[in-house]
Amino acid sequence: MNSHELKITQELFIPTAIEDVWTFLMNEEKMKDWLNADAFVIDMSDGGKIEIPLSFGDEEVLILGEFSILLFEEKYAFVWRERDIFGDEWFNCTIVNFDLEKKENGTLLKLSHDGFKYLPSHLQKQIHQRYTDFWIKSGVLENLRSAILAEQ
Repeated sequence: MNSHELKITQELFIPTAIEDVWTFLMNEEKMKDWLNADAFVIDMSDGGKIEIPLSFGDEEVLILGEFSILLFEEKYAFVWRERDIFGDEWFNCTIVNFDLEKKENGTLLKLSHDGFKYLPSHLQKQIHQRYTDFWIKSGVLENLRSAILAEQ
């Protein structure tokens, strides 16, 4: 598997203004709904810390990270590091980017999750698949779109 195949990308058109999408991406209470996470810590500032508990079947993990890019109504990115129930963490981080692009009738949201190639080689495919399932197959971004449209 080459490094290009170890990147998750997804685009989603949301028929609403970019500021509405931004609000759902940056509001802790709204994020709990579309991320399907009960409790987490997120400091919405440049360099702010992130802690998101996630479940993958019978496996519980804590996502640790911090914002590395925060451009109002345009983009944010954060490092993403996983800690398991034993307290073990990835040595290297992956990077999650949310890019927003204003379109005529709404907003194009682009997600990318990259950096799996920097994880230990025996874990790369497994972890990449886990987060492909999380971002794409579980419909996390579809949840986001539904939550935004339900509030309008």
